[in-house]
Amino acid sequence: MNNMSLTNAPVFDASSLPLVEEYYSKFKANPASVGPEWQAYFLGWEGAGGGVASVGVTDDLAEQWRSRGHLVAHTNPLRPNTRTLPELEGADKAKWQALYGGSVGLELAAIADPAERQFVQQWWEANYLSNSAAPSAAEHEALYAGLFQAGAFEQFLHKKFVGVKRFSVEGNDGVVPLLHQLATWHASQAKAAMVLGMAHRGRLNVLCNIMHKPLPEMFAGFADTLKPVAGMPSSGDVKYHLGKTYLAHYGSSKITLQLLFNPSHLEAVNPSVLGVARARIEAGEAALPVLIHGDSAVAGQGTVAECNNLMNLSPYTVGGTLHLVLNNQVGFTADPTDALGTGKFTEASQPYCTDVFKSLGVPIFHCNADDLEACWRALRCAYEYRQQFGKDAVLDLVGYRRWGHNEGDDPSFTQPKLYEQVRPHPTPAEVYKPRALAGGASAAALEQLEAAYLKELEEALKEAQAGYTPKVGKEAAKPNSPETSAEAGTVARVADVWGKPPTGFVYNEKVKKVIDERVAMLRGEKPLNWGAAEVAAYGTLVQEGYGLRMTGQDVQRGTFSHRQCVLTCSDTNSKWSVLQALASKGTHFLVNNSALSENAVLGYEYGYSLQQTQGLTIWEAQFGDFANGAQVVIDQFIASAEAKWGQRSNLALLLPHGYEGQGPEHSSARLERFLQLCAENNLRVCMPSTPAQVFHLLRHQAKQAELKPLIYLTPKSLLRNPAAVSPLSDLLRGTWQPVLPETEVKQAKKVVLCSGKVYYTCSPNAMPTNGWMWH
Repeated sequence: MNNMSLTNAPVFDASSLPLVEEYYSKFKANPASVGPEWQAYFLGWEGAGGGVASVGVTDDLAEQWRSRGHLVAHTNPLRPNTRTLPELEGADKAKWQALYGGSVGLELAAIADPAERQFVQQWWEANYLSNSAAPSAAEHEALYAGLFQAGAFEQFLHKKFVGVKRFSVEGNDGVVPLLHQLATWHASQAKAAMVLGMAHRGRLNVLCNIMHKPLPEMFAGFADTLKPVAGMPSSGDVKYHLGKTYLAHYGSSKITLQLLFNPSHLEAVNPSVLGVARARIEAGEAALPVLIHGDSAVAGQGTVAECNNLMNLSPYTVGGTLHLVLNNQVGFTADPTDALGTGKFTEASQPYCTDVFKSLGVPIFHCNADDLEACWRALRCAYEYRQQFGKDAVLDLVGYRRWGHNEGDDPSFTQPKLYEQVRPHPTPAEVYKPRALAGGASAAALEQLEAAYLKELEEALKEAQAGYTPKVGKEAAKPNSPETSAEAGTVARVADVWGKPPTGFVYNEKVKKVIDERVAMLRGEKPLNWGAAEVAAYGTLVQEGYGLRMTGQDVQRGTFSHRQCVLTCSDTNSKWSVLQALASKGTHFLVNNSALSENAVLGYEYGYSLQQTQGLTIWEAQFGDFANGAQVVIDQFIASAEAKWGQRSNLALLLPHGYEGQGPEHSSARLERFLQLCAENNLRVCMPSTPAQVFHLLRHQAKQAELKPLIYLTPKSLLRNPAAVSPLSDLLRGTWQPVLPETEVKQAKKVVLCSGKVYYTCSPNAMPTNGWMWH
């Protein structure tokens, strides 16, 4: 037993029983000798016929159900769970079976913190079966309305556009009213926002029934009657990849709902959802991230585990994410045994698609998706846990997939027995309607909302067939020529802050030499090297009100020790973030080493840059070739999101590049791959040749009105090449130049365009005058 005291009731395990009996003896002698929670606890057992002789046995049974009841719970709507476990048998079995062996199987054992486990346990035992905690009549009507609309929407499309792909949510329709309910609860927060990420299954339903995408626009996409308008993305994308932002009103409350765009790559959007949520939180919003997973994808895609690993790291915390798993019990044509293993029970456990979340130490609710009220109670518990502890919670919504992977597939080819059960199974709305009526919903009201929605669908189709002109978002900002030179006084303040360490701060001697040289460079006493010019760009930007967020595996020091902008005291190991003191009031600032992840961290920073566009958001690879660990983010979001979705970002990727004797893997940043991705002015791919041009490039990226991602191939040997320097005056004048002319040669016979290390290697004068930029 953990953290037991006389004042706080514990979370039990079998080893607790001797101590429980000791406390019970104290209670019998003097009830006031134990706290009120214990008093209530023992009074409850005595009322049930327990006592000093039976309390241990009863407690053991209770703890067995709390820990293992999920193994016998009836969470599958297609077939009963017939398993029995001898340790779950006992005189008070009925009570515990109703709590932990019904339509929700609750995994409590993974919760590491006793206080958190006690919160969930006490909430569940007080509210899951309580009539006072049941949905009101109005809530039953709202839940049924969402459920009916979800099913009717899919059935309407199935009849009107036969065989057309839509990736129906049928069989897990309950996710729609649950999202509606979640938004209603969260809207009570000041500046509320809910950021959603999901794959294609159910996305059209969520777009129309949660995000309020006009039905005529959706149907026009099916009927091919959308009228082209200026400002639409150049290439576009399929309907079930699209996103939307909507301001929803619930009574006097309002909430911003944001569904992010997603490519076909399952779970790929997850880190971007977290990044958007983080940016909203930093802006003062109460942002709730919600990730909707598929059962096979959540178990199979490494992005999920990478995101989990970020959740307790301060640069990435978001106050807890709610995970809803649409568990269809099949992935494309793969059975659960293909995704999870044998699927056989053992004495201790069984494989779940949600096992990846056990590392987080949070509650996991396995819910029968046909029992909407049970799902609603589980969601309420999960939401209140998240609000209380700022941690994730997981709902595994076990349903089914009414059709094949898409509506053109015949699932009986590969799952014939499963679909013998699916075909005759009633819809979730048909299952729930009697329960809604029993809960006080008006039969007349339900019939009225059914008729009204069916009429709305028919009218929307007529409007779509006549041709529909969609509304488009704001037109992209035009390119401008921002001022990238800095005032002398602004650069001087950067020098000053480097020259004034905190009281008692003790430098590493090698680092001190770098800092002393840097101060001299920033004061104009010596030409600036690469590191001095780079930190001058950051230091001047944050003084001017432009934010900075920079992450990567070694960004504080820099892979090659050139940056040194967060220093460590040799005596105390304390950190000094040098530039933070320069940030103007209200300007966001973070320079932090990241977890050892490329895909999730880059996806997170991309999401952050979508929401926070004022300043620089930077991800630096430890070596440029490590970017291939995040190739999906680069290909499907950074390079193509503007053309597909009209989604713009000014994220900067810093990729160390150059053959410096470290072998093939730590040499090339694969410049050719980025050049192949360039089209329609979608990327800025740059390799500056002088420190001054680095200064101007970074300031240009922060100030440019036209948001474009930057791919900056950073040098290695040039960081310390004595020829690769710039005078301070070059920072106080000029701007970023795609091409630097050779001014010394008067009668050239050949002109060679080159950049970076190539110039210093090939030029007879080894003077830093050439640069090149690719669009």
